[in-house]
Amino acid sequence: MSPVYIQPIELTDLDGIYSEALNSTFWQTCDEPGVDSGSTELSSGLISARNGAERASEGSQTPSDTRFEKESWLNAVTLTWGLCGFSLRRTNQHTPIATLLFAPPGFTPRARCLPTAPVSSDAILLASLHYAPFEVTESNQRALIDVALSHLTNRGIKAVEAFGCSGNIDQMEEGTLPENLTLTEQVIDSLDLKNVAHACTADKMSDVAHGPGDLISTKVLIEAGFTVVRPHPTHPRLRKNLTPNLDWSEAMGSALDRQVALQSAMGKKNYEFFSASRS
Repeated sequence: MSPVYIQPIELTDLDGIYSEALNSTFWQTCDEPGVDSGSTELSSGLISARNGAERASEGSQTPSDTRFEKESWLNAVTLTWGLCGFSLRRTNQHTPIATLLFAPPGFTPRARCLPTAPVSSDAILLASLHYAPFEVTESNQRALIDVALSHLTNRGIKAVEAFGCSGNIDQMEEGTLPENLTLTEQVIDSLDLKNVAHACTADKMSDVAHGPGDLISTKVLIEAGFTVVRPHPTHPRLRKNLTPNLDWSEAMGSALDRQVALQSAMGKKNYEFFSASRS
């Protein structure tokens, strides 16, 4: 495993965003009948991105067009609201191997279409985490989430929510688990524990079709301190209240500890984990 570091995404360095994140417009569209994708938070640039994403979903755009629309979305969110993501990059080549994106739910029309919607009014949505599956560990994913949570705490955000993806699980009928289990414990009991970004197709159980990384692993979210606030067989909604005294150095120290422990377990002695300064 190559040494890695975490860096805020920048509009002037889109090559620092993992390619799968740039090629996904999952959160910019909502094809559920009767759901309004508009929002007073949407700038003209975001509306353009949304409309382009809808055209892409209909097959009228090329991959380069889809990427352009995602870039428009990133510009709109960043210029209107602020920093909206972090990337994990290789130290030697600075190649991005994972990108985590977050935004207010008004910038993500899809957040109103999911079966456990809506996002709470006081929360920011931790939306997607696209990553290279053979290079990025669950520890790396939690480190990205830790840094994002610290950043959002420093911006005065009170809570973060996310729609998890529980992967391939055994369907359970309501009421089959002990009543004394919390919602989070019930979800943990049913998780597929493989470190794989799942793709889901719409079916009777989920009614949600998404690519790998469009939704974050439920297991990773729970391990990052999120709890289930609305259960679902495959796509629960989870929440984490942010602690005001959580700071950037603490989050990075925790991420560093995880990486050192991981590298030690792998028998390597010279592993380094870096973080760029918070923008």
